[in-house]
Amino acid sequence: MIQDAKLVNNIGKLSEDGLKNLTKLTKTSTSIDMQIIKKQQMIYHSSWQEDNRVYHKIEYPFGEIKDGFIVITQDLTQNYNMLNNIFKDLFVFTMGGLILVIIYSVTISRVLTTPVAKFAKNISKTDINNIQKLQKSELPLEFHPIVNSLNNLTNRIKSHIKYQKELFIGITHELKTPLAVMKLKNEITIRKPRDEARYKQAINLNIEQINKLNKIISSMLDMGRQEGAKFEKETTFDIVTFLQDICKSFSLIGKSSQIKVLFKSDISSLFITTQATLYGQIVQNFVQNAIKFSPKGENIVVKLTQQNSKTVVSIIDRGIGIDKDVDIFAPFKRYGEKQGVGLGLFLAKNASSTIGAKISITNNKTKGATATVIL
Repeated sequence: MIQDAKLVNNIGKLSEDGLKNLTKLTKTSTSIDMQIIKKQQMIYHSSWQEDNRVYHKIEYPFGEIKDGFIVITQDLTQNYNMLNNIFKDLFVFTMGGLILVIIYSVTISRVLTTPVAKFAKNISKTDINNIQKLQKSELPLEFHPIVNSLNNLTNRIKSHIKYQKELFIGITHELKTPLAVMKLKNEITIRKPRDEARYKQAINLNIEQINKLNKIISSMLDMGRQEGAKFEKETTFDIVTFLQDICKSFSLIGKSSQIKVLFKSDISSLFITTQATLYGQIVQNFVQNAIKFSPKGENIVVKLTQQNSKTVVSIIDRGIGIDKDVDIFAPFKRYGEKQGVGLGLFLAKNASSTIGAKISITNNKTKGATATVIL
């Protein structure tokens, strides 16, 4: 309507095409009038309804006459009805689409919740004493990654339970043996009077067995401390200083056997983030074993290297090496003729699993073995 008013305002300057447009304008449901209105020279709009029809009026300033306005009134009933019908159609279409979306959502929810409910039911039936793997064939493909993860967790739980059972059986056996030896020796000794040497022999045997019990109890306490250390927060520390302190401590222990613990590293400083207590247990167990199985006068080397993003600590000894056919990381596995409970490497393996480290022990080409910790 503003364009129509501009057309009328410029009537004196109209070309042939402009006159044709003006003719079309006057033949439509539009009325044009010229009025003198005492108003500010600006464009005014107004709308109203009359006899079920909708009208819109525009008052446009006419530049040729003072206070003159071009007043254009147009019947917009047809346009109004058309827009109203479009709105109704859009409303119906939107509501229909919304209903379809709701129906689709409910259907999809049922499709998804049915296997989830079945999945939860299967898990709730799982008995800790008889853990079974979940069957993927009964569930949609979307659930297979979850089932795989839970089955992996199931395997880890079963392995943990198996190790715990073996551990408790082993501890019971280890505690029972020295007690049985002491009981038998004492029973034999008190059957009849003995000379002083026999009594001393029995007491010394009892002390020896008590020392064994103390070692077993110490190992059990180490296991308890390790379980607590698993909840320790990770800390950032300089591994170079950390390993130097361990080497100094074990050099004092190895003095009686004339064994030196040397530290070698091309790195002056390297900060790592892990659970320091568990990491220290792994390295200390390896160094302690190296001292135990090394001949007098030999040196043990703790070597630090960095391979890309991996921190590698190698404990190299000149001892008797290992038997490749023996699972040296199993609980209560002893190797060689040295005394011990056989839990050191088992604890090291548990600690490495907790902090995500990889450990191994391999024989050297010439003599001894190398224990490796990769983090």
